[in-house]
Amino acid sequence: MDAQEYYQSLLAQGYKSEDSVAFTQQHYPEFTLAPVSEEPPLQMPVPAPMPMAGASPGTDVGQTIVVGKSKGKALRIISGSIGIVMSIAILVWMMEILDTTSGNIDYYSDEGTSSADTFVSALETVQVLSYVALALIVGIIGISVLTMLNKSKWWYLPAISLIMLLLLTGMGYYTTNSTNQYYSDCDSEIYSDCGELRYESTLESDAMILGYCNAFALIFIGLLSLISKPKSSLDETVESEEVWVKGAWIIAIILLVFCSLATYMTHDALMNPTKNRDNSGGNGFEFSGKDGEALLDGQNNNTLLHITMDQGRALNFASLSVKIVVDDGAYFKCELYSGGDSDGGCVIFQDWDDNKWDVDEEITILENGYDLCDGSGSGYCRVVVTIGEVDYSSGEDTDLQVLTIIVY
Repeated sequence: MDAQEYYQSLLAQGYKSEDSVAFTQQHYPEFTLAPVSEEPPLQMPVPAPMPMAGASPGTDVGQTIVVGKSKGKALRIISGSIGIVMSIAILVWMMEILDTTSGNIDYYSDEGTSSADTFVSALETVQVLSYVALALIVGIIGISVLTMLNKSKWWYLPAISLIMLLLLTGMGYYTTNSTNQYYSDCDSEIYSDCGELRYESTLESDAMILGYCNAFALIFIGLLSLISKPKSSLDETVESEEVWVKGAWIIAIILLVFCSLATYMTHDALMNPTKNRDNSGGNGFEFSGKDGEALLDGQNNNTLLHITMDQGRALNFASLSVKIVVDDGAYFKCELYSGGDSDGGCVIFQDWDDNKWDVDEEITILENGYDLCDGSGSGYCRVVVTIGEVDYSSGEDTDLQVLTIIVY
């Protein structure tokens, strides 16, 4: 069969003239379109070659395509959805890292020592790297969407995911190294517990934990991308495209919804208080709590948490009762801070003048001579806070609400 006959056979199978020319020139490079009739010759058709990108045979409903191409589209849809899920998870926790880093910069800037100034400089670098990570997250989401639409090269998504992994690993190493350097320079004239500081491990750092999530997703993204990589050889087996692509879209949607909800619920459970309202019905009070901004360490004066009155009436501090239990240990009753002679393992700090706690006002709970939580072991502490009101006449303590707050 010569070039012209091959060209005519493609026209007979329903391919457009320009696509038929392109396919013919793959086998007969010297072929040029001759001014001849496009009537199909009376001969048996030959198997069609693999369609090029953008080629669309003029077939009716029930069109068939090459199996390899159909499977490739399906795998790219799943790969892109994994990239989006990974980005959402990293984005949520990266915002927490930024918030914590900003709080630590403010906290250690007030120390006034050279080691603290060096540590603050390192934290500012981590802050900049966090913003770079946010920019990469936006890029990953964009490339993931293009991958799902089959409009991105197969290696783009695994490549940018690998860059993110390297960045997170570097952030984890740099943060840990800077923290340990600050601990090694601890001034015993300022802090009495320098010898009790626990050195950090890169593998346990927040950025490295995000790196584990990134690496896990990268494994699947890389494998799916390699499998869906366009093949140069022809595959003459045909099958309906809808079975593969529709199935992939269903899997992608389920994956996006389920993993996004799982990320939200995990974040909400770890970072926000779990409110127990069993003993607060009808009293009209609502409180919320959050983790303190400073890093936990072996010192005995750390800021543990902040509590805000969201609903209720003004409470006199003289009748306020605040008790905390850290990691199911002994309970401490927190007294209002009154200077260096404050008693108890924890104190309540307020930054306004009157002696009442009202709606939208926030109090701070701090350690007071006891290292209640240093983040050792699991890397966080579970603090149960019981807020109550003491009746002057009877002396009875009425619980208003119980909060469980995860402190890092």
